[in-house]
Amino acid sequence: MLYTGGRARFQSLNYAVVDIPLLSNAEQCADVCIRLRAEYLYYSKQYGNIHFKDVNGNTMRYSGGASRKSFENYLRRVYGVASTYSLSREMKTRRLSDMQPGDVFVYAAVDRPGNHKYGHAIMVVDVAENKKGKKAFLLAEGNTPARNIHIMRNFENPFRSPWFFLDDDADLLLLSVFPYKSKELRHF
Repeated sequence: MLYTGGRARFQSLNYAVVDIPLLSNAEQCADVCIRLRAEYLYYSKQYGNIHFKDVNGNTMRYSGGASRKSFENYLRRVYGVASTYSLSREMKTRRLSDMQPGDVFVYAAVDRPGNHKYGHAIMVVDVAENKKGKKAFLLAEGNTPARNIHIMRNFENPFRSPWFFLDDDADLLLLSVFPYKSKELRHF
């Protein structure tokens, strides 16, 4: 569902909805990645580690302790000044073979020639490995306009499963409707 309460378009892209209410109509793709990271740190009582950079590179630190109201107000402030651009600058690249939950595939609009308006970010929420060393991973995203955080469906998977399979040698990955370069996997 959209933040406004209406139905989001392209329902087939979603495999499942994450049961977390949206905080703002500004909670879009990069904000969802910020939100999921911040929620993890908040619930594990790592309040001092909750900080994100704005588009100018300034660090915004959370200082409200266990107060849920302060935490949500902090996130709303961050949403207004952070973006795929700030995430791509703040985070470090990671090799695909080293992928972990909490990593983010992100590109800023300025990183894509011919596309100066939009960037996109999606978060790795789980990674599994079989006995042969083959890795699979789940992704979560938000989008524009703001909509429920959802687990993405993999249309390349013949069973329309949400699991994506990792090819360590891939230069380009088709994730949802956006292609990502392997160097666009990042971590906090």
